[in-house]
Amino acid sequence: MMGSVWLTCCSREAYARLFTEVRVRDVQANVLRFGGMGDLSHMIDGFPNQDVNAALVAEAGDEDALAAVESISRGGRAGQILVLADSRDPAWFARLFYAGATEVIAAGPLVASSIESNEACAVRGPNDAAAVARPACNNEEPTAALASAAAPAMEMPAGRLPTEKAAGPEPGEASRGASSTVSSLGMGRRALRSQGDAGQQAGAPLVAAISGRGGVGKSTLVASLAYCSAHMGLRAAVIDADLMFGNQHELLGVDAPLDLGLLLDKGVSVSPEAAAEATAMKIAPGLTLWGPLEAPEMAEVMAAPVDELVRVLRGAADVLFVDTSTFWGDCVASLVASCDRCLVVGAPGACAVSSSIKAMGLASRVGVPGTKMTGVFNRFGGEGAGEEQAMRYEMGVALHSRARIADGGDEVRGMAAFGHLDSLLLGPGAFATSVRSFARELLRELGCPIEADDLGMKAAAGVRPRIRLPWKKRVGDAA
Repeated sequence: MMGSVWLTCCSREAYARLFTEVRVRDVQANVLRFGGMGDLSHMIDGFPNQDVNAALVAEAGDEDALAAVESISRGGRAGQILVLADSRDPAWFARLFYAGATEVIAAGPLVASSIESNEACAVRGPNDAAAVARPACNNEEPTAALASAAAPAMEMPAGRLPTEKAAGPEPGEASRGASSTVSSLGMGRRALRSQGDAGQQAGAPLVAAISGRGGVGKSTLVASLAYCSAHMGLRAAVIDADLMFGNQHELLGVDAPLDLGLLLDKGVSVSPEAAAEATAMKIAPGLTLWGPLEAPEMAEVMAAPVDELVRVLRGAADVLFVDTSTFWGDCVASLVASCDRCLVVGAPGACAVSSSIKAMGLASRVGVPGTKMTGVFNRFGGEGAGEEQAMRYEMGVALHSRARIADGGDEVRGMAAFGHLDSLLLGPGAFATSVRSFARELLRELGCPIEADDLGMKAAAGVRPRIRLPWKKRVGDAA
């Protein structure tokens, strides 16, 4: 079985230690060393769909290394980013994690990061796992240490790359730094929407929001993102998968919600499309809601009907948003497992990191890779939610992709209580601005056809996209 591919950037003296760290993670790793950060970043572009990992050495204050980490993490270009640091400075570690490193090792002065040449060298790991027991010494290349294994080697002439790709993001990919509230959206469109990916769902992308505890603002964020998507010209579907006690209908201003349990009553004589139409709540142009249940005790038998609903909506909508509960039954687990992006929502308070890590672990066990997760720190800027708390959360969950949503205070709570989030999102406040920025970046990363570049500017100009509701009807048409 072929090992993973690791591209490294370091001096010859540091390569032995970096190679050993890589081999600890994958004994069959294919390792390629570059002498320059630019070549490393350029080479990664030749590997589609995060089939490559990166490892490099970073001295304290090395801005080139920091920029390289940030560039590699942008768009989820590498599955793992390992950094060996020559100091134990927590502030430097924080900057590396914030730039996108998935793991930072305090290696000491052994790994002086001076680059002496642009010469590349590589080795393919042997099948015999015992070979990793003998690491190379400081003055010995790992290729020499493994010579007795007679493993085939990858050859790469210095300065030559397999592809010639123009610098910069692909068309449709989000550009970094579009908003100070969005640190990174770690997956490019090609990684999410590639039809060749194993388990890739066809049709509209599904975004699931999870959390390890209640009260973090997850439901409000889902409703806000759905409103923004509709205002940007998309057909947005919201599924309230907190089937027992969900309140999305209240946040979206529905006085008499329809029971999602009607999906069970339709029987085989009714098509899935007709069942979806019968349980749909038309909120606004381009925005439709499903759920929750009128009888909470029916939640455990809803997995199959909701899966069928998702199948229909993937073919009819432009984007699906799923609000989940902290308790996962079969229905929630199935939705999260099939998602294209998993938002791990946390907020300031006790156990913020540990609860999110538990939720991430559960998502991982149902098949969601970390590269599909986005850490969302909610209520940024509020009481006890400053830069230090946000960075602590982001370092704790250690996800490439992350975002911050500004605290809206009493205004958000008041508007949400009366189902008027849409009016708030058109305003200039910090909460509205951060949600719009995050929604725009997220939707672009997912490959959604956004009509409006700026939600606030378009709304202020009185221009609204003409969307049929829910999919084949206009507002006011008979159901």
